[in-house]
Amino acid sequence: MFDKNANNIIESLTRNLSHEVKNPLTTIKGYAQLIELKSNDEFALKAVGIMNEQIEAIENQFNEIYSVFQKKHGTDSEFDLVSLVSASVEGVSANLDIEFASEVFENKITCDQEMLIRMLDIFFTGINFEYFNDISIKVCCGNDNLKIIYNDVSIPEAEMEMLFLPYSSKTLFKQGTAFYELYYICMTEKFDLTIEKSPSLSFIIKF
Repeated sequence: MFDKNANNIIESLTRNLSHEVKNPLTTIKGYAQLIELKSNDEFALKAVGIMNEQIEAIENQFNEIYSVFQKKHGTDSEFDLVSLVSASVEGVSANLDIEFASEVFENKITCDQEMLIRMLDIFFTGINFEYFNDISIKVCCGNDNLKIIYNDVSIPEAEMEMLFLPYSSKTLFKQGTAFYELYYICMTEKFDLTIEKSPSLSFIIKF
């Protein structure tokens, strides 16, 4: 994982790039609107529709990463990790196979509970089902950690090298910023996040 300085560079670069891209997109949108108003040509109108779709896709990508930057540390509270994870697992749609186990009956931790819930939501509901068939997850609570195991799942080595960079991987999660958001939450909350690639892809969060 990269450090806080690297994250500041990513955030600054994204904001600067967004500003530079905004003006050309605004110009393109303006001309597209003119074509829609003044042309009856079927091909031209179809082309404008495609242009507008691509403009919207670019704007959505910037909005996705901005939503990560806007996540700030909230109020810390003490709660039982085992109960929280168990409730999150139970709330997942039945079409996902999740096995939950805990080495301890209760595990009191103190952090921003909403941030942890968001992490679990990414792990459980942000999965790219179209890429993986019959994916199953094992969730394990330990004394000071939480382990998320994706059975029989692997990520290409080229993606693993820059896994937490925005849009570097779309293999496991549907949203291109999912890995980066996981990293960002761990950095904000001072969790220790590590990955094991073998025998199954595993994420270990230490509190």
